[in-house]
Amino acid sequence: MDAKAPNLERLQSGRSVSSLPDLHSPKGLLVRAWALLGATFASLCLLNPLVWHSVEGRLSLMGAPIRSFDFLQEGAMTYAIVLGTLPGDGKESLAYLESDDRGQTFGSPSFIDLHGEVVISNRANSIQLTKKDSQLMVVYQVKGKFPGNGPLRVAVSKDKGAHWISGIQPVTGDPQENQSYPVVKSDEQGNAHLFWLDDRNEAGDTVGLRSATSLDGGLSWKQEVTLDDRVCTCCSLHVAELPESRLAVLYRDHSPKDMRLGILDAAQTEWTQKPRVGAFGWGFEGCPHMGGGLQGQWIKGDFVLHAAVWTGADSHKGIHYLRSRDLGSLWSDDLLIDAAGSDPELVTAEGERVAIAYRQGIGPGARIIVRLSHDAGLHWTSPRVFGSPGLKMERPKLIADAAGYTVLWTETSEANSRRLRLHSASWKDSE
Repeated sequence: MDAKAPNLERLQSGRSVSSLPDLHSPKGLLVRAWALLGATFASLCLLNPLVWHSVEGRLSLMGAPIRSFDFLQEGAMTYAIVLGTLPGDGKESLAYLESDDRGQTFGSPSFIDLHGEVVISNRANSIQLTKKDSQLMVVYQVKGKFPGNGPLRVAVSKDKGAHWISGIQPVTGDPQENQSYPVVKSDEQGNAHLFWLDDRNEAGDTVGLRSATSLDGGLSWKQEVTLDDRVCTCCSLHVAELPESRLAVLYRDHSPKDMRLGILDAAQTEWTQKPRVGAFGWGFEGCPHMGGGLQGQWIKGDFVLHAAVWTGADSHKGIHYLRSRDLGSLWSDDLLIDAAGSDPELVTAEGERVAIAYRQGIGPGARIIVRLSHDAGLHWTSPRVFGSPGLKMERPKLIADAAGYTVLWTETSEANSRRLRLHSASWKDSE
């Protein structure tokens, strides 16, 4: 990164951000009448979060009780996998849905048969969705022998989500049957690449980063490979596609607790460890439960890796942005995005656009923040602030395309009712 890039001092100062100004009240009797009617309807919906509102025969997920989710964006089409309780069903279900209006409303869901197993995935250890043409794959964790742990399962659809083959076991080499924090990617050939964490030696501090590949879209899996045999125990993984069909994995190291980058070649046989992404030297004995964000982007013929990482180091605490032009061998100086931020997510889009979403603060006072860059990370917009006062916010999810971006998050009330929220915006709105 250019050492003289504008905004560097302001961002490194870590000063607090202010919320967006309130919208003006509507004027005119007719407008006020419609506003009152809409407010009354919205209030009734919030009082009963189990209701999935019908909008012209379609389902609106916003405000629904969702425990875990994953979303993909392709133009106006949004593809979603959600773990939640649907009305009239009375039990938690794993459902696949599609939207043709950028996630505002969804068509009828198709359900994945769990075969009596209980899904224990949550927002930190989230269910995962990947897509290649008409082929879909979902990865989720089910309850095992002991509370809070269990094996991964895979569900596959070959017909755009209409029918599912579920209960597939992708991992066979872990005698403890406890795998977590999965992330999955489909390559151009339709092969699926799965990464996860497990402690198959059950020593407590020997959690390893593993990978496995499926050549038939998830129906069967090649024997897994250990990429790093000692990593942080419970921080989410992030994978980015690289040129020549390689994959980059961002994960938290065991000691120090900085983020590391590794690259797996196209044949899935050669693993190359790269320098730390932000050399903060953070010494910490526990697990911060904090991952990062990683995406690649072509800029004028050069491939650039963008990363958002969090550290708890006293002198650098917060979310930092870095980028690399040589696939992670050298990284720019870290740029402090927010000293009070956590749980970063990062996406890229055409035109050198980059977005970072994160949670600011903890507990009922937390907010969801989005910051945008239109020049590949050199400059960043003022924060856009989302959320509802008094509710607890959980890790945001970002999806984007050439037209705009969408940020999603779940928020929890004192009654422990978790609801899904969404905000979509055009890139041009923030230029």
